[in-house]
Amino acid sequence: MIARNVIGDSSASEHIALMAANLPGKPGTPTLKISTENSITLKWTPPSDNGGTLITDYQVMWDQGTGGSFVLLGSTLNFNEFTPSDSLTTGVFYRFKVRAVNYIGAGPDSEIVSLVSASVPDAPTSPTLF
Repeated sequence: MIARNVIGDSSASEHIALMAANLPGKPGTPTLKISTENSITLKWTPPSDNGGTLITDYQVMWDQGTGGSFVLLGSTLNFNEFTPSDSLTTGVFYRFKVRAVNYIGAGPDSEIVSLVSASVPDAPTSPTLF
C-alpha cells in the first residue's frame, strides 16, 4: 500500500498475506483400533469442516487413567490414528479425546471415550468328561 497526499506518494508498505479461514470442526469420537496389555491404538474420523484450510495436526489428550484432568498426550500427523508411546497399565480404563488443528488454531474437542488396556484372553482348554 501507499499513502498519498497533495505532496505526493509515500514508499510502499510491506506486503502481508491474509487467509480467510476458521478453526476446524470437531473430529469424530475416538474408537479402539487395537488394544494389548500395555497399549491402545486410537482411530477417529476427521471433522466434516476443516475451517477452510488444511488440518496440520491432531492433538490427543488423556486423563492418564486417574479420572482427573485431561493433559496433552501427544500430537500426530497420521491424521486418524494414534498409539501412545507410554506403556499403559493392564486393566486400567483411560479416557481420551482428540482435537484437530489447522493454521488458525485448535478446534473443539471430540467426545470423550473410555478404553481399557487389555488383550484378548487365551482360548479355554478343551472340555473333558468325568
